[in-house]
Amino acid sequence: MKTPRPRQACVFCGSTGKMTREHVWGDWLRQIVPAEMNKHEVRAERIGAPGTPIQAEMQLRAGDPLSSTVKVVCAACNNGWLSRIQERAKPYLIPLIRAEAAALGADGQRAVAAWCVMATMTGEYIDRDPTAIAVSQADRDYLMAHQEAPPGWRIWIARYIPHRWPGRWLHFTVPILEGREVSDDPADRLKPVNTQSTTFVIGQLTVHTLSSASPPIVDRWNWPLDSRLNWLAAQISSPRESMLAWPPDSLRDDEADLLANGFSRMIDAASRSMTGRRLF
Repeated sequence: MKTPRPRQACVFCGSTGKMTREHVWGDWLRQIVPAEMNKHEVRAERIGAPGTPIQAEMQLRAGDPLSSTVKVVCAACNNGWLSRIQERAKPYLIPLIRAEAAALGADGQRAVAAWCVMATMTGEYIDRDPTAIAVSQADRDYLMAHQEAPPGWRIWIARYIPHRWPGRWLHFTVPILEGREVSDDPADRLKPVNTQSTTFVIGQLTVHTLSSASPPIVDRWNWPLDSRLNWLAAQISSPRESMLAWPPDSLRDDEADLLANGFSRMIDAASRSMTGRRLF
C-alpha cells in the first residue's frame, strides 16, 4: 500500500485545508500589464559551502512571468486578508506600474509596502527549493496579523523601462551567522538561510526588498554614494519621504542591475575578505 503523502500546510496560517494557486503578483495585473512573453527567465542565487562561489541558477520557464503561481496558500488566506492587501494597494500600484503622474503619501506607501512584502513572501516559493526560503515564520505571522510590512524590512521602488537588462525576478539568499556559529569543519552543514533580497519588475515599476534575521545587515546597507539609486530608488519602508512624487527618471540598465545585485555582491565580497574563507 502506498503511504499517504502529508497534506501541505499554508505557509501563513498553517492550515491543511484546501490549498489554492496564489498568483504571486495578483491575477488582476493581467488587465493592467498585457502578457507579452511566451517564456521567461527566473534567477535564484544563494551562498554555498564555505570557500565556494555564489550558486546561481537560471531557469527558463514557459509563459509570462506575471502568470507565476505558487500552491502554498490556503483558500481562507488567499480569499481573505491577502485579497484585502491586494485591494488596498491596487489604486496606488496602477499609476506606478503605468508610470502615470501620481503622489504617494504615507497611506499609499504603507499599502504598497505591504503588497511588496506579500509578493516577496509568496515569490520565494517560485524557486521550488525549500532551502531557499529565508523569510521567517515570525515575519509571515506579522504580515497576517497587521497587514503591514514587518519591522526591519527595507523596501525600495523605482521606475525602469525594460530594455537590455533581462531581469524580471531575482532572489538572493544567504545565512548570516554570528562568529561562534561558524565551524572550521568544511563538512559541517551550512546553516539555514535567514537573509534575502528580492527584485521584480512589473510594467515600469521595479521593486527591491531586503530582510534579515540580523537587523544590522539591513540597517547598514546603502547604495554607493556616487550612485543615482540614492535618489531614483525611493525607500517606502521605513519611508524616507512623507510624499513621493511619481514617476521619477527611469533607471539605466546598469542601475537596474545594481539595484538587483548590489547587496549580493557586497555580501560575497565581504565574506571573502575575512581570513580568505567565507564567514557568511
